[in-house]
Amino acid sequence: MLYRGYNYSLGQLLQYILTFTPDSFSHKFQHIIQKATTSDASLRYVTVAELYQEIQEIQKLTGQPHLIHKIAVLGSHRGCGSTHVAVSLTCELNILGYHGIYIDSAKSVLCHGNHDGLQIFKQKNGYYYYKSFQGIPDYSDGIQFNIPKDAIQIYDLGTDVCNEKIYDMDLVLYVCNGSFWHLNDIYRNHSILKKMTASLSVICNMCSRQDASAIATLLNCSVYHFPYDSDMFKSSVQKETLIQKLLELKGGASLSDTLKGYLRKSILHHS
Repeated sequence: MLYRGYNYSLGQLLQYILTFTPDSFSHKFQHIIQKATTSDASLRYVTVAELYQEIQEIQKLTGQPHLIHKIAVLGSHRGCGSTHVAVSLTCELNILGYHGIYIDSAKSVLCHGNHDGLQIFKQKNGYYYYKSFQGIPDYSDGIQFNIPKDAIQIYDLGTDVCNEKIYDMDLVLYVCNGSFWHLNDIYRNHSILKKMTASLSVICNMCSRQDASAIATLLNCSVYHFPYDSDMFKSSVQKETLIQKLLELKGGASLSDTLKGYLRKSILHHS
């Protein structure tokens, strides 16, 4: 228990130091601070060495090159979980030491300012914060807002598959689920997106592997089976694996090749 007390003090000290650093740097350490200073001592770092190791991991990742700077997340229909996926990806990016910024183009999260009925977001300099989440509303062209160059922007476009922002994206994630009565929407919107971007990937959310396989057959493509996830702000092994695979390619292959390589190894395939 003594070391956990030391780590609490170190977490508070780190929090104090980071109040004098830019947001684009300090956000990377927020999950460490939260773990070190949690009110439940049993959930804190056991040793100082464990805390230090996590700081070193962030230092290794900071500045690591990646090819993706803009990701659009769209849903096949309302309620398919596209906002959940977009927020999850943003949080996981930040936990891994990248700078993920959620952009609320669909006015899905930030305009409501709450989650599960609780006022959770804190605001600073136009950004909204909660745990490892960092996001902004999709400000109009008339509002000047500087986004750090190293940031990976996650655009939540709702169900607007005709949004012109899609043309500017490095990667487009199309989210759907296995509801039988939505299959026509899933197929129609996928056909539209294929004509707008070459970097399109499909995520089946909140459905069984059997349903995901049926969607892969319907769309004649590989799909990523996103497992049931009750907390979009919480890290998981599946989220971490996806993000690492998306960003691991440093050189010449296209962005679509990056995701296809991951899909071949880890997810369902249409045969």
